[in-house]
Amino acid sequence: MCRRDLMRALAFLALTLVLPLPAAAEDFTGFYAGVNAGYALGRDREPDLVSPNGSGPSAGAPGTGLPPSAVEAARTMRDGRAGTRSDRIPR
Repeated sequence: MCRRDLMRALAFLALTLVLPLPAAAEDFTGFYAGVNAGYALGRDREPDLVSPNGSGPSAGAPGTGLPPSAVEAARTMRDGRAGTRSDRIPR
């Protein structure tokens, strides 16, 4: 009977060491005031940005105002081919 009690105690001890403890709930009582004012004070101008009318060195198709990576997706969606089996295969 003593051996059985010892085995139960060892099994209980092993389980308590192996099983994870519940996560502690952290209480955030701090204060944060993030201000992104650096962008407003900068004097740099990006010549590669697309203008609102869609022209510029990095403009996709003329008059669309889309970046080059989105031109083909917009064309596919406009033509109604989105979601077909052949369009899911990379080319």
